[in-house]
Amino acid sequence: MRNFDGSRSVALFFPLILCGCTSVRTLVGLRVRLDKIPLERLEISLPKGGSLAPGESLPLVVKITAKDGRTFFTEGEGKGKVLWTDLQVTGQIVTVGPDGIVALPRDPRQSAGRMPSVTVMVQGQSDVHSDLQIPMKYDFQFASQFLGQNGERGEGGVHGYRGADGRNGLSVGGTYVTPGEDGYRGGNGGKGRKGKNGCNGPDVVVQLTVHPGSSLLLQASITDGVRTDFFLINPKGGSLQLKVGGGLAGPGGKGGAGGRGGLGGSGNPYGSQGADGESGEDGLDGEPGLAGSITVVFDPRAKPYLGLLKLSNVDGKGKLGSSPVFREESVSPLW
Repeated sequence: MRNFDGSRSVALFFPLILCGCTSVRTLVGLRVRLDKIPLERLEISLPKGGSLAPGESLPLVVKITAKDGRTFFTEGEGKGKVLWTDLQVTGQIVTVGPDGIVALPRDPRQSAGRMPSVTVMVQGQSDVHSDLQIPMKYDFQFASQFLGQNGERGEGGVHGYRGADGRNGLSVGGTYVTPGEDGYRGGNGGKGRKGKNGCNGPDVVVQLTVHPGSSLLLQASITDGVRTDFFLINPKGGSLQLKVGGGLAGPGGKGGAGGRGGLGGSGNPYGSQGADGESGEDGLDGEPGLAGSITVVFDPRAKPYLGLLKLSNVDGKGKLGSSPVFREESVSPLW
């Protein structure tokens, strides 16, 4: 396509590329079609780790080798031209997103003692496939938060009403012979409402015990009576960070805007415009939620590893609450 001056235009071409149209991406070399290429083999890798911790996600890379020796890589982390939609990807225990991101469930009870794996097959060429077993790791910095709900913003103040316009002066023969009346002052805006208070932080109980088995792993659970998080931790390099906090204070509502003053009436002279009303004051912020409490119940066998717990208990302003309470007693395996 040429412009009026004879120069070639690409303005209409780029939107087609950016919109992700598959045929256009293939045409300009941003994508490769595998259905027309005889393929030899397929390899899967996790270049950013090779193993996964519960709750962790990492990008997959697939390398595909054609029978003529050419190699192709997947988009995303592989920085290649093979679209994930051209591949059939299935996971055992793990999930794989449409962008090639593989994720292990956060709850270790779903994966402990099992071997997650991924199978990748080229669409339309079922003989070209590969499997990848993904080892699990537990020397990971796990984290959990139990926070009170934040307070809601207060309602805004009512806007002031617009002042009435002044009346026109007396007109004789189309000529004003008396002054126009001044416009009336606009109404003041209403005050904003106070923000809602943040909810108090929950009272949380942490349990820590030794995981049954030959290798040393620790089981941990954290509960506030409503929700329970589970963790499996290797004390050699692993840790568990817990934050318990009160909710943030809700901000006060904005004061209402003052109303515009009314227009002066026509006359000789014209009336003055009325003054604008004053804006209302902003509402006060609510109160922050109070800090909750943390109680750690640990099995005697887990006592040497209490240092892997990183505990924080604050109110809605970040002020430290009460210190955690530690209680030693027999704790059975948590699952």
